[in-house]
Amino acid sequence: MNTYIDIHILDDPDFPSNVVLRALFNRLHLQLVDLKADTIGISFPLHTNRPANLGRLLRIHGNESALTPLHRKDWVAGVRDHIKMNEPLSVPDETQHRVVRRVQAPASNARLARRYAKRHNVEYEEALSLYESRNEEVLKLPYLHARSLSTGHSFSLFIEHGPLLKAPVSGSFSAYGLSSTGTIPWF
Repeated sequence: MNTYIDIHILDDPDFPSNVVLRALFNRLHLQLVDLKADTIGISFPLHTNRPANLGRLLRIHGNESALTPLHRKDWVAGVRDHIKMNEPLSVPDETQHRVVRRVQAPASNARLARRYAKRHNVEYEEALSLYESRNEEVLKLPYLHARSLSTGHSFSLFIEHGPLLKAPVSGSFSAYGLSSTGTIPWF
């Protein structure tokens, strides 16, 4: 990954940055699916974990040949007035690397109880009582509301920026630009 494109979300009182970021991310997902791209990764260089916020910068990483179609296509048409996208640029020398991955939210007690009730043919209240003493884990990671192109379902996509590494690690990227093993340059 020697090239990147930065997309800055502009300050606009009428359109909150998280709304623009969600629309931008969902459009990017459509493009990654269309391109069948598994060599394009994303990151959010201005993210914070406390409070959980992805910030106003989406960085798309890849080789120049992989990123050229993203820069040339009009996939940002619906959000063009709310963003500033630069030309593909070269990654600076001697950068660190990190994995940017999806983290699955743990199932809630209510969801576990619904599943248990259905599988064991018992009333929901009875199933819920089985989970009363279980502490629900709450993720404190930034997230986006995403829509799956394959299923059409909306969901919260929790994103974790892993620890900094000195060397890149190869791996494939999902249609969301995330990978559990592959790193992106971090600068």
